[in-house]
Amino acid sequence: MTNKHKLAAWKSITGAINDLGDGRIRTVEECRKKWKDLLSRAKKDASVLKNPLTGGGPAPKTSPYSEIIIAIFGEDSPTFTGLNGIDSSEPSTSTFEEVDADVSAVTSAALLCSSLCDDRCH
Repeated sequence: MTNKHKLAAWKSITGAINDLGDGRIRTVEECRKKWKDLLSRAKKDASVLKNPLTGGGPAPKTSPYSEIIIAIFGEDSPTFTGLNGIDSSEPSTSTFEEVDADVSAVTSAALLCSSLCDDRCH
C-alpha cells in the first residue's frame, strides 16, 4: 500500500467523521493521531485482558473505546497479537481488497468512537 493510498483512506475516514455533524471539523492529522492513541490504548487493554495480573485486587478497567476496537478487529487479530514469522520491515504485499477491509474496520471503529466521544476526548 502506497502512501498515496493511505492518505486517500485517511481522507475518507476524516470525511466520514466530519459528516457526523457535531460542528467540529477535524483534519486528517487529528484523526490519525486520535486513532493512533485509541489503538495504542486498545492494544494495552487487550494485553491486560489476555494476561491479567495475579495477586487479587479489582479487575483492570478498560476503556469503552478499547472494547469497541477489540470487538471490531477481534481479540486474536494481528492488530493485537502481531504476525508470527513476518518481518515488519519488509514491504507490504496486501491486496487492495485486504486494504479496503482494513479501512472499513478502521472507519467503523473511528465512527463509533467519535460518536460516543464528547468534547473531553478531543
